[in-house]
Amino acid sequence: MPRLQNAVIDLFIDKMVTSNSMPFKHLDFIYANTADGSLLRRLFVDLGASAISLSKSTGVMERLKSLDSTEFLFDLILAQSERLASSKVSIGYFRQIRSQYYAKTPVNSPKDAQVNSNAPGS
Repeated sequence: MPRLQNAVIDLFIDKMVTSNSMPFKHLDFIYANTADGSLLRRLFVDLGASAISLSKSTGVMERLKSLDSTEFLFDLILAQSERLASSKVSIGYFRQIRSQYYAKTPVNSPKDAQVNSNAPGS
């Protein structure tokens, strides 16, 4: 399952960077189907926090206003306050740190090691 989770992380990051937009349409589904502290939730919160600085050009603020997920907005407030003290500002930065959102994979099988070494950005 970790390989599938990591593939989903890669898909969201690559799609978001390519389209230069935040995939808000998946947010309610993600929050309804993942646990508190999930890596996928963390990715979306961090992406949202980074996107706020680009809000005038991407319409992020209008999208945030229309969201129903108070959990996401609360997580976003916390992330944004932490972000003020850090340097996570570039959307492309998520390609460099994508492994922070990966589920831990057991390194038992050579197949897993090969798949992980072929991941984008490796």
